[in-house]
Amino acid sequence: MNIRGKRKAGEILGREGISQMIQGFINDYLEKPSYKGAVKLAGKLHVMADSCTFDIYWEEKMLDGKYSAENELTNIIDANN
Repeated sequence: MNIRGKRKAGEILGREGISQMIQGFINDYLEKPSYKGAVKLAGKLHVMADSCTFDIYWEEKMLDGKYSAENELTNIIDANN
C-alpha cells in the first residue's frame, strides 16, 4: 500500500480509529510477547504511523515519537563509540 492509501485509511478511521487500531495491535502483542512479535508489532506501527499523516496534528504527535526513538538510537551509538 502506498502512502496515499495509508492517508486515505487514516481519513476514514480518524484520530480515534487510528488510536484504537494501534492500541489493539499493542494489546494483541502483550497477550504473548516475544522478540519476533515485537518486530512484527514495529512493522504494524510503522504502517499506522504513515496513516497519521492525513492530519497535521496527528502527524506532529507521530513525529514526536519517531524523533524520540531516533534520539534513543543516537544515544546508543554515542555510548558505544
